[in-house]
Amino acid sequence: MTAAIKTKQKTCPVDGTIMRELRYENDVVDLCESCHGIWCDDEELRNIIHTIEKEFKDLELDASLPSRVKSENRTCPTCDSTLHENNFSYNSGIMLDRCPSGHGVWLDYVELEKIQIFSEKWEKSLDKNRAEYTKALTAARNEALRDFEKGQNYKAGKLNESMFGKLFKKIFG
Repeated sequence: MTAAIKTKQKTCPVDGTIMRELRYENDVVDLCESCHGIWCDDEELRNIIHTIEKEFKDLELDASLPSRVKSENRTCPTCDSTLHENNFSYNSGIMLDRCPSGHGVWLDYVELEKIQIFSEKWEKSLDKNRAEYTKALTAARNEALRDFEKGQNYKAGKLNESMFGKLFKKIFG
C-alpha cells in the first residue's frame, strides 16, 4: 500500500485567501480571487513569457507603465519564507515578490500582463536594434578587411578614419 502524497493548499501572500488553479496560456498558475494576484511556480513565469498567445498593440505597449503598492510581510505559499522584492529584468520598474528558495514568484493584479507587454516591447526593440547593429558591424568588417588588404593595418591615425574606427568611437566615445 502506498501513501498518498498530500500537497499544501496555497494561500495568497497578500490576504491569506486560498488560491485556485487557473490555466493561463500553456501553464497552470494559482489565482487569488480576492486580490486577483497570481502565484507562478518555479518555471511557469518563464514559460508564459516565451508563449505569445496574445500580441499586444503598440498603444498597450506604450501605456504599460508600472505601478506598485509596497509589499510587506508576504510569504511563499509553498515554504512560508519571506518573499524578496525584485525588479523584473533589472530595470522594468515592475516589482515582483520572489521566493528566496526558488519556489516561485508572486505577481500583483495585472503585473503578469505588464511583464508580457514589457517583454514583447523589448523583443520588438531588440529585433530593430539587431538589424541596425548587424548592418553597421557588417559594414565595419568589410571596411576593416579592405583596409587590411590595402596594407594599412590600422597604422597610427588610420583607425579613426575607418568605418570600424567611426563605429568604435560612436559606441565607446
